[in-house]
Amino acid sequence: VAVTGVQTCALPISFASLARGLEFGTEAPATATNAGEILPPRVTRQVEVGGKGQVGSSFRYSLTGFRAERPWDFVEPLGSSWAGKGAWVQRGRQVHTGLEAGLNWAPWPATQLDGRFTFIDAIGQGSGLDARDGQPLQNIPRSALHLQLDHRLHGLPSLRSIAAVTARSSMAATADGAVRVGGHAVLDLGLSWQVSSSGPPVSL
Repeated sequence: VAVTGVQTCALPISFASLARGLEFGTEAPATATNAGEILPPRVTRQVEVGGKGQVGSSFRYSLTGFRAERPWDFVEPLGSSWAGKGAWVQRGRQVHTGLEAGLNWAPWPATQLDGRFTFIDAIGQGSGLDARDGQPLQNIPRSALHLQLDHRLHGLPSLRSIAAVTARSSMAATADGAVRVGGHAVLDLGLSWQVSSSGPPVSL
């Protein structure tokens, strides 16, 4: 179920949305005392507010703020399972609050730059465990950046050179945040050739 309000006109535009969803319940892992048990379905909620704009004919941008909540499923840290863990339970909430910014810029007819930056504060609340409440959720970087430059080579319009950079900040590797995975960046370089075809376009 979603309710959305949009200002429909030429750029800039603004928008807002409120959504509720229903997800299947998760299955308890083998390390839990109730391994194999299916928990109740989860009701999720999300709110987004943002806008899009354009500067001149070649630069477009977007900015979105969001907050999403869902029930928190986790294994209790202490218990009588073979792994020393407790039951797989649904208690408290996972809360994701963040901001996403995007851009699309064509400085020249044959060149295009796309970018996206995301900041997200993802924490757990209401678990009843002091070591987990308020801590960053596992495997979710606090910030991420992606930039991609696409350029069609002069004299060879079917050949494109592509350069992309993806960077992510460090993130929690354990539920209590005691162990973290360091941030990293990846650079990708490549060429794309569009082959003439009587059917759908083919790229190599």
